[in-house]
Amino acid sequence: MGRPKNNDKIYYIIFLISSPAVVWVVFKSVRVLMPELVSGITCKSDVICLDDVSRYPEAVKLYNDAVEFVELTVGRLEEKPKIIFCSLQSCFKSFGFNKASAYAVGKSGIVIGPKS
Repeated sequence: MGRPKNNDKIYYIIFLISSPAVVWVVFKSVRVLMPELVSGITCKSDVICLDDVSRYPEAVKLYNDAVEFVELTVGRLEEKPKIIFCSLQSCFKSFGFNKASAYAVGKSGIVIGPKS
């Protein structure tokens, strides 16, 4: 085989540089795990992120009510999920969603769209 050709090195470098971008675009769960990297999203706590920070008090109430309901109905949550509240459709689309009003991404978190 010998030494790699210059073209092979260039392709390898391009692959290494583009891999994080491909992961970001392809995997919705990566965006949910790191929503602060999505343009326009602010995480006001470890579990609540939103695109309209003026609605943070409303988001906290919704979050706490939901956690209380789940814990009373199903049982105690070991880890509280991260929830991203999107008041704009463009925010919801930036996580790779379009039609539904909300999406749960495994145990990673939940993205609430403007239709909710």
